Amino acid sequence: DPARTSLLSWFVDSYLTLNPVETLEFQEKVDKIKPKQQKEQVMQMVTSWMEQGIEQGEQRIALKMVQQVLLRRIGAIEPAADRRLQLLSVPQLENLLNAALDFSAPQELETWLEAEESAG
Repeated sequence: DPARTSLLSWFVDSYLTLNPVETLEFQEKVDKIKPKQQKEQVMQMVTSWMEQGIEQGEQRIALKMVQQVLLRRIGAIEPAADRRLQLLSVPQLENLLNAALDFSAPQELETWLEAEESAG
């Protein structure tokens, strides 16, 4: 049932993090699935998990780079501003990184964030 598979995929994507042993066990169980259609559905879920993990990793790296540049350019980042940074996408963080290279005051970050939020 595609609806059930989609719901299961969403649940696993949202709430399940596998360690290396669990990942191996999961792969072994997938390998035992016989009907080709069911195996393809499971592999679509796995692909979705992998893509989501890659996206989260890219976002964390971009965020860390922006935070380091901002710390160096304008000093400590206010907690409220840092929370707003964590909501930015990778392309937004890349744009901020380029802009932050020229920042010299905390207000410039606030101005950039306000402009980005009003544009979105």
